[in-house]
Amino acid sequence: MTQTTLDFNPKRKLNGQNARLLDYLKEHGSITPLISWTECGIYRLSARIFDLRRSGHIIADESVTVRNRFGEKCHVAKYTLAASGGTTK
Repeated sequence: MTQTTLDFNPKRKLNGQNARLLDYLKEHGSITPLISWTECGIYRLSARIFDLRRSGHIIADESVTVRNRFGEKCHVAKYTLAASGGTTK
């Protein structure tokens, strides 16, 4: 599992997809691209994770193995919000 902290900017206002994603992570703890698309309507999950990290949220990522609809193994990213509520301060 890797963890990245980028330019912290607590004044950056979250809206739209970023706010929806953060709410989902606070409620469920983690998310994958398929869940992001089907539950939150977010197609570019990694871009929204980047935005949240720039806003100071601590989000870890790891590669997980899943099966696609044909039963083949695939590797996807799983993003997890830090247990502290996900902020650096």
